This record gives sequence, structure tokens and C-alpha cells, in this order.
Amino acid sequence: VRRRRVLVTGGGCRIGRELCRQIARLDPVSLVMLDRYENSLHAIVVELLDIKGTGGLHAVVGDVTDTVRMDEVLTKYQPQIIFHAAAHKHVPLMEASPCEAIKNNVRGTRLLAEGAQRHRVDKVIIISTEGRDKDREHPARAAFPGHHRVVADVLFTQAVCAEHPLADYLEDWRRHVHERADGLQP
Repeated sequence: VRRRRVLVTGGGCRIGRELCRQIARLDPVSLVMLDRYENSLHAIVVELLDIKGTGGLHAVVGDVTDTVRMDEVLTKYQPQIIFHAAAHKHVPLMEASPCEAIKNNVRGTRLLAEGAQRHRVDKVIIISTEGRDKDREHPARAAFPGHHRVVADVLFTQAVCAEHPLADYLEDWRRHVHERADGLQP
């Protein structure tokens, strides 16, 4: 993170804000905080001005499911590392609204990964708060051992939804997408 250009999606959510606090202390060249809700984004920007000052701190209103907007953001800020925290995280609510969960969590993650690939982002780190280990025998899960479980969950859900053929993504995701649930390292 030190001396790198970093983008945090979901930068205004509880987990995204904490990521931004930690990243700001690690001296990135730039920290781009992206969120679809301006109120929570404004709050973290005001807080981080005390830590980082104005240099390299960017608040961007945008949605990971909007490909045009994300291409604009990726072109303008050229992040080297993306921490992807923009996801609906309250399972009972999302079970009641599965289409919204799929649109944001599955489609949004896929579109972000595709955009990151187009813009040659070095790393995409998917931030996960919860994971279930059912359906372990599915090829998507078998392709991603251990700490890549969330990527497997996303791919598994895509396969189940028949949104895209699974095989097209496995190798590229394995090389470019990472999950890290513990503390940040410089």
C-alpha cells in the first residue's frame, strides 16, 4: 500500500471507512474512496483530512455496477490496488431481496474485476465479512483453495445464475483477484 495508488470501493460503509483509515496511515500516493452514498463518503473524507491532509485524498461518488462510471474512475485515478468492500453484507435483508444482492454483490464484483483487468490494476482484494462453506465440490470452489473462498463464492453464484460461463473467469481471477481478511500490510 505504501507509495501505491489505492481505490476503496464502498469507502463510506463501516468496513470501507475502517479500511480507508488504515490505508491513509500507510502513506499511499493516493487514496480514492468510492461510494454510491455521498453522506457517508463525506464523513470519512472529513475525518481523513486530519490524518492525510488534502494531498492524494479523493472522494468519488459512483457505483460499481455502473461500467461507464467505473471506467472513468479507473482511467482518471489509475489505481494499482483496489480494496473491494462495496457489497450488501446483511444476509437476512438480502435473502428478502435476492435480485438486489446479485446485482450489487455478484454483478458489481464481476464488473469491477473486468474493469480492473482492462485498466491493468495490479491487485483486487475482495473484503469479506462472512462466508459459507457449502457446495465445496463445485468446480469454482475447488479452483480456489482456502483464502480465495470469497472469489469462489462469487464465481459459484455466477455459475448458478448462469450469468456467464464459469471457465472463462477461473484462470484470470486466480491470477488477479485476492482476498485478505486480516490487517493491512504496507
